[in-house]
Amino acid sequence: MSRERSQNEEEPWVLLEACPEPISAQVLVGRLQAEGIPARLSTLSPIPGLELHAEVQVPPQWLARARQCLASPPVSEEELTALATQTPPPDDAEG
Repeated sequence: MSRERSQNEEEPWVLLEACPEPISAQVLVGRLQAEGIPARLSTLSPIPGLELHAEVQVPPQWLARARQCLASPPVSEEELTALATQTPPPDDAEG
């Protein structure tokens, strides 16, 4: 007989990236979440407020997609403007 997973039971999340400070990890979490990837921030601190470093964690089934997302460069301001105004981005190559 199989039993259903209760809402209180949670699969362990896995480490995607360790960051030297929580701000960097927060930026990565925001980027992942903006792409629809579940992500969370975990900090280790011997004293509250004095975090030593932070970890970005994702569910195991999202690990490959999260790595792929962080490996690609973020969209530039020029690309965002072009998408918003429906104009092509400037050509960087000079001929």
